Amino acid sequence: MVPGWGQAYNKKYWKIPIVYGALGTAAGFFIYNRKEYIDARDAYRNMMDGDNTNNNLIKPKFQPVDPEAVRQYRIAVRQYVDYSVLAFIILWGLNVVDATVDGHLKAFEVNDNLSLHINPSYSPQTKQANLGLVLKLGK
Repeated sequence: MVPGWGQAYNKKYWKIPIVYGALGTAAGFFIYNRKEYIDARDAYRNMMDGDNTNNNLIKPKFQPVDPEAVRQYRIAVRQYVDYSVLAFIILWGLNVVDATVDGHLKAFEVNDNLSLHINPSYSPQTKQANLGLVLKLGK
């Protein structure tokens, strides 16, 4: 559940900054896009309410812009918010998969005893000759 915990458990400490960098970047994009969405939403509402007394509530970057352009920008930024949430979830999932696979492969031993042999055989029940490949791992 805690990002980087699996990497620390597997003693792959060099991966922890990568995990937090990736998740922090996705979170940063979410925060920025959420703020932009709220600003664009409020500006569009204040432009379209027909009350000119609250035009001072509109952020300066939206005041010279057409309301339809602000609405389109709001829609685009809302998609960016969704994409940043999706990116965060995918990156968190990759963190979990990396820790799980690394934990399972921790005990996997790779040595020079790997070999591939052709194994011919004969089955008396079916009266057929068989040919197989045998991969020996370890001793």
